[in-house]
This record gives sequence, structure tokens and C-alpha cells, in this order.
Amino acid sequence: MVRILGADAPVVVPGQGLYEVSATALMRLGTRLVRGDCVYKYVKAGGTLDPDFGCWGYNWQCITFAAAPVAKSAGTNVISMTVGASDGPAADGVLAAHYLEGGRVVVFSDTVSTFSMQIVDNTAVASGGGTTVLTLEDDIPVAIATATSYIEAMPSLYVDVRTGNSGGTRPFLGVPLVALSTTYPYGWIQTWGPTWVTPQAALGASASNNVAVFRHDGSVDDCDYSDANNSPKCQHAGRVLTRTAAGAQAAPFLFLEVSP
Repeated sequence: MVRILGADAPVVVPGQGLYEVSATALMRLGTRLVRGDCVYKYVKAGGTLDPDFGCWGYNWQCITFAAAPVAKSAGTNVISMTVGASDGPAADGVLAAHYLEGGRVVVFSDTVSTFSMQIVDNTAVASGGGTTVLTLEDDIPVAIATATSYIEAMPSLYVDVRTGNSGGTRPFLGVPLVALSTTYPYGWIQTWGPTWVTPQAALGASASNNVAVFRHDGSVDDCDYSDANNSPKCQHAGRVLTRTAAGAQAAPFLFLEVSP
């Protein structure tokens, strides 16, 4: 039975168990938990997640390449960046406060070294674009100049996680442990270690068919040069752990190898 946390939970539990779901965030998205060989990440679902399939990050880069709007000296962890009129998750120049938390920013320059950092927080942009202020995980190592520095950013991969047809363009992040939903969207996915994912028939069915890749639908298949849906161009998922005693495909149990 899946345990539900939130307003209707029978008790208040600090943190969140691996097989519990919650209506509210009880820890930071992307929080990493390790148990033995297994690694888990804390996520927010953007739909109902199917634990039989790999899940992927729906979010795309929502702040595109633009010149730095404010100069900054090295040694600060607060910088500004431009949100264009067609930037933001809805491509309307709107950016909610805290939306970029856990995401990444990269700063390019014609004169000094490029750097990339995790975003801790951001201020809101109400409409039509504008300037957002980012708080970063550390002090910037080089100066930012309005004439020669350019900035772009993306939100956390873990803020809108989905299963279903990825279209072949979204990154697979792991496998849901339970069926998270938009009502109870907060919970855990597994990103590394022994697990089970819906297999295609060829995976693990004969000798040397042990390397698994994600198909567009989140199932796993053997890596095969002859098939566009499971070629080496697809995202690596892991490797088969075991077969049946007769040498045929078992579950198959998979050693997931997405994010250690």
C-alpha cells in the first residue's frame, strides 16, 4: 500500500519514505538518497507516473542566450540575467519565483573563462520578460561584464517528471518507485542499482544481449545498430543482471545506470 502524506496523513513524518507520496514538497527536489547499491532522487511529477517504465524530465531550457544585464565582480553568489519575451516555461516572458531552484546557469565570456553553477533561487518576472536575480551555490570565479558576458539557464530536471512517450528528445532520469500523480506529485525515483523496467523481447533473450537502452516510451531494449528505436544513439539505461536457468529472458532484472 502506498502511504499518503499531507493534510490527510495520520501522522507527521519528518522527510519522506521511499514508497510514500506527498501533496507538498518535504525536501529539496533532486535530493539524493543511497541505500546499498541503489541511488534515489526526490522529484515532482508532472502527470501520473507508471512505475513499469523509465521516467523523463519534461522541462526544457527556458532562459536562452542573452547578454548579461548587470555587471558583477568575482566573489559574489548573486547575479542577474535577462528573461526574454518568449522565455520562461510558457514561452511568454513569465518566470515564477523559485522556479529555477536546483537548475543550472552557464556564463560565457569573450575575455574570461566560462563557468557553470547550480541555481539556489531566483526572483520572479511578472510578464513580457525582464530581469531575474539568481542566487548561486557558490561565489562566481570571474567577473561578469555587460559588454562581453552572456548567460543562459535551465530549471531542475526533477521539477516536472513524466512517463509516456518522450518523443526521443527528453532525458530519462530513472524509474518511479510508486505511481506519483498531480494530486500527490512528490516522491522518489530510482536512478542507479538493481531494479526492474518493462523490457522488449530481445533484451536478455540470447547471449551478449545484455546492454539496455531506453526506448521513446520508457521501456528498455537491447542496444542494436539495426533499429533506430534502440540504437547506440538512444540513452543508455543499464545492463541485464540475470537470466532464467534455461538461459532465456528473466524479468529481466536490470542494473540501472542513469545517475550514480
